[in-house]
Amino acid sequence: MLLAHPVLTGAVALLAVNDQVLKPAYGTWWTGKLSDVAGVVLVTWVLAVVTGYAGRSALMVALAFVALKVVPGVAEAAAPILGGVTLRDPTDLVALVALGPVVVYLQRVSIRPPRALRATRPAVRASRSRVARVVVAGVTCGLAALAVGATSCAEQQEVSNVRVDGGSVWAQVGSTDGDLDHQVSSAVHNSTAGSASSTLAVRPRWARSIDGGRTWTSANGEPSTSSDAGRSACSDALGCFRLVGRDRVEHRDPTSSAWSTAFAFTREQKRRLKARDHGVCSGQSVQIDLRTLLIVPRPDGEHVVVAAGSEGALERTPSGEWHRRAVLGCRPTSLTGPSQLIYLQAAPFALAVLSLVPLVIGIMRRQPWRGAGGLAIALGGAFTTGILLAIFTFLQIDYLGSGPALAVICAVIFLISLWVARGPKSPRGPEFRDA
Repeated sequence: MLLAHPVLTGAVALLAVNDQVLKPAYGTWWTGKLSDVAGVVLVTWVLAVVTGYAGRSALMVALAFVALKVVPGVAEAAAPILGGVTLRDPTDLVALVALGPVVVYLQRVSIRPPRALRATRPAVRASRSRVARVVVAGVTCGLAALAVGATSCAEQQEVSNVRVDGGSVWAQVGSTDGDLDHQVSSAVHNSTAGSASSTLAVRPRWARSIDGGRTWTSANGEPSTSSDAGRSACSDALGCFRLVGRDRVEHRDPTSSAWSTAFAFTREQKRRLKARDHGVCSGQSVQIDLRTLLIVPRPDGEHVVVAAGSEGALERTPSGEWHRRAVLGCRPTSLTGPSQLIYLQAAPFALAVLSLVPLVIGIMRRQPWRGAGGLAIALGGAFTTGILLAIFTFLQIDYLGSGPALAVICAVIFLISLWVARGPKSPRGPEFRDA
């Protein structure tokens, strides 16, 4: 079975290791080329298996890859599907060299042996081999979907600063690497000294609020003022506000010299944030990061606006209520639901440990083959739900949904394994004695 072939499984392994280990560690030109080679081989192989035409599949993949890397607009249109920032880079076309050996090898391995030779294989051995190949093929396809989906990660955005310009509040949005510029997906290629190099064109990205930080829209221009907010701000009516650390805002009343906590996350809220901390893209994760603040005078009163990193913005209304606000792609993480439900995601591992129970039951009832069947069902279910857990984590499906779902699936699989292991008790056989 070609879907269980080492070439395909090797391409999946190379893609996963390169994008999840090598890229975060090194992130140089050769890691990008490795991804291209592995991806081209993987897509060509699967397409050839589906269509039955190796040469035509390779041609289709080559044309699509050339369009993706050369034709303007194709990379930008494909970015939402492929994920992350897709760049046009003609040097990536070197990956097409791998198509030749793949086509030749596919044509060789697809030639079946003569019928006489196939007939000589033992039926039981052939059946077991077929089942093993089906299992490997299924696992490979699942891992391939994960590897391809996790190949490219878009930079997580964060609100890095806020400014006041007239009656509007402006928020600067940047990437998590600390760069205050927004990287756009078009590549600018410069050729110097006979060598080609590619760099990203960058421009500042701003969001604007005209209601004191409650709602935000993308802004085409920039604020006319260049004065950034600081870690503290004061006004005659409100007194002073200051940031303490990365997760607390303190307030001092105009008539007092003592500081008190105005806003802070509770311990349970921090646990919920941590429970939703997937961190799947190069270590990106949910972070409580209050950076700068300012006081905005409005007709309805003075608002306090805080740049809150990847969590968007924090706004204090004139009535004294604090609200977390979404700024473009920076959306506050939900704080609802008990954090203890995160432990239900350990259900696949618990099922793997409990897989010995049906085996013991089968042995005790003198039907070890039934126990072995229950063991196989439990272990297979544990592996399958483990893959499902990885998919849930990559898709950032909340633990409130993924945890109970995994627990229910594992419980059903375990009950099935017990049902298989339990059967009519075999009668005790005759005792053999010496004459």
